[in-house]
Amino acid sequence: MKQRFIIIRPVVVSVLVSFLLGHPHAGFANVSDSASGKKTIANFMINFAKFVEWPDSAFEAPDSPFKVCIVGEDPLKGILDKKIRNKKVKKRKFIVERIASGDIEAIKKCHISFLGPSEVNRVKELANSLTGIPVLTVSDVDGFAKAGGMIGIVSVGRKVRMQINKTRITKAGLKASEKLLKIGS
Repeated sequence: MKQRFIIIRPVVVSVLVSFLLGHPHAGFANVSDSASGKKTIANFMINFAKFVEWPDSAFEAPDSPFKVCIVGEDPLKGILDKKIRNKKVKKRKFIVERIASGDIEAIKKCHISFLGPSEVNRVKELANSLTGIPVLTVSDVDGFAKAGGMIGIVSVGRKVRMQINKTRITKAGLKASEKLLKIGS
């Protein structure tokens, strides 16, 4: 019986390791995995429009709406659309658009882009492609801000926190308020 256990254990360990290596965010729950998390992210998206300043050139006209894009898989399942309907920030309405995975040119036309879990392996590529473009990138995939994203929304225990990449925000020509920067870690 001992021999069988010894043989099975390495197999189980190797399967577990290959699973974790194949899934960079395996074992970490995304904030958007729960209904309350989806609502929290939607509220954050509205508040980001309040606490981040875009250059005038980011908008076609003074009354142009904030274009909020969901890139790739949409973990918010329509909650963002409901939350921002009829909302205004800085006299601008919001519109939501879904963008196909990896469509850099479409993302460049957004003001705020939420990257879904399908984009986890493209974060660095997307961040580099958007350098100098005033698009605030946001996601709840593990390690987003460290990988080059601007604002990572993460669960810490039972609380939701933000990880902010100040360098990327500055390089995009955006100005985050001190209030937002203090909240982020």
